[in-house]
Order: sequence, then structure tokens, then C-alpha cells
Amino acid sequence: MPKLYGSPLTGVSFQETALKRLNILSLSIENALVILIVFQCLMALVFLLGHRESKPLSSYFLAGLLAILFIQFGSVIFEMAGVKGWNTYYLIWSRLLYGPVIYFYIRSMVVSDFSLKKKHLLHIIPGIVLQVLALTVNQIEENWLIITVQLQVVIYLIFTYRLLFKYGEAMRAVNSGFQKAMSTWVRQFFLLMLAVMLLDIVFQQLFISYGIYSIHIYEVQLLMILIMVTTAVFKGLRNPLIFQTVTKEELGLSTSEKEKYKSSSLSDDDLTNYKEKVIRFMEEEQGYLEPELTLADLAKRLNLTLRDVSHVINSGFQVNFSELVNRYRIELASQMLLDEKHQDLTVSEIVYAAGFNSKSSFYKAFRKSVGISPKEFREQKGIKKL
Repeated sequence: MPKLYGSPLTGVSFQETALKRLNILSLSIENALVILIVFQCLMALVFLLGHRESKPLSSYFLAGLLAILFIQFGSVIFEMAGVKGWNTYYLIWSRLLYGPVIYFYIRSMVVSDFSLKKKHLLHIIPGIVLQVLALTVNQIEENWLIITVQLQVVIYLIFTYRLLFKYGEAMRAVNSGFQKAMSTWVRQFFLLMLAVMLLDIVFQQLFISYGIYSIHIYEVQLLMILIMVTTAVFKGLRNPLIFQTVTKEELGLSTSEKEKYKSSSLSDDDLTNYKEKVIRFMEEEQGYLEPELTLADLAKRLNLTLRDVSHVINSGFQVNFSELVNRYRIELASQMLLDEKHQDLTVSEIVYAAGFNSKSSFYKAFRKSVGISPKEFREQKGIKKL
């Protein structure tokens, strides 16, 4: 039975000359990084699982990813130490868990009502099948194993990218206070994982196709994994709810217009009546002044379903929810910027008075609507107060 050495993500056999570089007694850069990754994963797992209080589902997926990394890199240390009887060939199953765990970790982070179901167990079947084949078929092609693992990871990363794209669309459509920075950690994590996997593919293919063992690519890959794990400890563990989420229903609102409302039962009269309700909420109750107003909040106030109120706004106003709310906020802000009784207010004070929860989101929305910045808008009217 062959042994799989080198990159712990997919595994590849190296010649004896390459293996000499992985001497546990020689504290090279790659050895030091492997040891740091194992130690960091272990500490993170202890911190994450050592607390008894209830945890979000995403914490368990993060623990699963850390455990896989710990097992894979721990096996590298076993190999470097020359532990008899140990063979990384026994861990092929874990390599086929990277893709599903990454996807479900991010999904559980961005979809608030996501829950595991029996059907999700299907995602672990490829790993079990491949492991059984590897242990029972002696002539199984090692390069085929590597390509299979890499292809599976790429497929899951594509699914993850599509999920994040839909998440961004849904957040902009249903949350008037959405700030892109709130989801920065998830995007950083995905990009780091994408970079690690791309490096892994290059690393493996260089060796398979040309017999080139690029120690520098391997070191960069190890460093990025260490950064990813460290970032997870300080961000994903300290505060797993550092950004806004959407529900499964809200995530579905990011589809195309035709698909969104093809099953809607609203008549033209319903659309007209509900549009008037939305206008009354915005103009008489000034609901847009609530900084964290969401589509779900509006639906609850109007006693409508999420999909119906989204349909009313998109069809009746030709904009999405966030754009409608910002339209009212910008109108108020523009009036305040020019009103003599508000000339003592700075732009920053007007931002929050108009319902925005950050200056960056206000400036972006204002420039998009008016075409110039608030400062330029005031200066055009001869008002110098900033």
C-alpha cells in the first residue's frame, strides 16, 4: 500500500530526496509551520468545545474543519517522526470532508435558520466510498485519488461562492442597514480557503506532471493555512455572530424577478392596496428612521408574508426594499442639509437623524441618488457647515 506524503490537503508521494526535507529533528520553515498549525488547531478546539454553554451550529462546523486540519497535519508529524505502522493512506476519507465542511460552515454562518437534516449525510458518502476503495483495491491509481479530491473541493468552492453571491444580494434587498463590512470575515475565510486550494492544485500538479517538488509553494500554502486558523480563533470563535444573517426565505429572494413572484397570488388590487400601506408606513409613521429596519420587520408591521411585501415593493416602486428605504432617508437628509434650522448640524449628525446607521452607507447612497457628495450638495447652496 503506498504512502501519501507532502500536502496534507490532498496528499502526494514524494521521492526519498524530498522526504529528507521533512525530518522532524530539522526545524525548517515548513516543519515549524506544520507544528504551529497543529498546536493552533488543538488550542482552538479546546477553547471551542471546552465551554458548555449552547453554541451556534457554525461553531460545530468550524470545530469539524479544525479537527480535520489537526488530523491531517498531525499525521504529517507522525510521518516526519517515523512512527511505525502509520500511513496517511488511512486518512483519505478526511480529505473528502474539506469541501462539505467549508460549505456548511459558511452556510450556517450566513443563513440564520439553517439546520442539519438527514439528507445532508449524503455529502460524506464519497469519502467513505473512496476510502473503502483505497483500502480494498491494491492497484488504485494514486494520481486519480488526488485529482478526485481536488475536483470535489473545487465543486464545493463553486457552491460556496454562489451561496455568498446570493447572500450579498439578499442582504442588500432585505436589510436597510446592511453593511458589507459586517460579512468581511466570511468572505476573508472563503478567499483564504480558495487560495490555499488553488496553491494545493498547483503544488500537486507540478509534482505529478513534471516531478517538481516546490518547497516554496508548500511553505506559502502552510503559512496561509496558519493565518486562516489564527483568524478563525480570533474572529470566528470570539464572536461567531459578528455579521448579519438572512433566513432561507430571504435567501430565496435573491433569484431573478420572474422566478421570485411566479407563484404569487396577489391581484392587481392587492398590489395597489398594499403599496398604499407601505407608503403610509414610510410617510406617516416614518418607519425609515429605524436604522436596522428589515424587510421582515415591514412584513410583520403590515401583516404580510415576506415574499408578498417584497413583490409589492419591487412591482409598485420598481426598486428593492433597501433602495426604497434609502430613497426616503436621502430625501429627509437633503431637506435637513438645506433647512436653515438645521444649519448648525454637521453632516455626521444628519446621517443618523435620517435613519442611516453608518456614514459610509449614507455617503454611498447619497452620491448614487443625488450624483454629488453631501459636502458638495451643501456648498452648491452656499452652506459652509460640514
